[in-house]
Amino acid sequence: MRNWLPVLMALLMVGHIAGAQAPARSVAVGGVQIVVPDCQGFQEVGDVPQLTAILRNVAPRETIQVALYTPNDISELLKTDPAAPVTRYVYIFAAKRLADEAQTAEKFQEFVKQAKARQQAELQAQATARGDANAPPKDLDPATGMKPGQTRAIPQLAEGTNYLIVPMYLCSPIPGGPSQPTLLVNAMSFVRVKDRMIFIHVISFYKSKADLDWVMATSAQWVPALITANAGATDAPTAKEGK
Repeated sequence: MRNWLPVLMALLMVGHIAGAQAPARSVAVGGVQIVVPDCQGFQEVGDVPQLTAILRNVAPRETIQVALYTPNDISELLKTDPAAPVTRYVYIFAAKRLADEAQTAEKFQEFVKQAKARQQAELQAQATARGDANAPPKDLDPATGMKPGQTRAIPQLAEGTNYLIVPMYLCSPIPGGPSQPTLLVNAMSFVRVKDRMIFIHVISFYKSKADLDWVMATSAQWVPALITANAGATDAPTAKEGK
């Protein structure tokens, strides 16, 4: 497995500084205004019908959409061809059921503890299924044996005082297309912002390990930018590999 942690930590630190740039706008979540920062290399896009089915699969049923971004090259392509394939994107949202719930530091850390426990349970189940339950967790090629609707845990994570980033593979049908499944990698970020829980899903079609590296590096750009834009947070970024 590639040692991506030094790269991720460096990007987190750079993103922490870059996050101070002027915000684009704000969105109300549970009566609290959440500032949406601008991140270099991305443009906000409106409704993208070809993403509807995938976003429905990766987000809670009832959400408050904060923003949807695509890399600049995809954004420019969508301006001339609205039906163009969208292979990478950043989806920022809040769950309606949590919108009015204050996320204290203690409550958020309990959530993080439970999320990490779920990841470890999934990794253990995967190891048992492949017949090596006593082996250390390892990254499995998502092209091996995944079916539409399935997910697969990845033995990596990054965390800090106010965030947790957990990547996973998923297999989703192509919206409006043939039944052939689409392999995706999704870095799910849980971020405590102004005592509200904000989710950032950075998603890419999966073809190689480079796509996993991209979602982790992009998360390391967006998470500190969101935190900094909303309170001048001083959470020192840290990253570590899941055990």
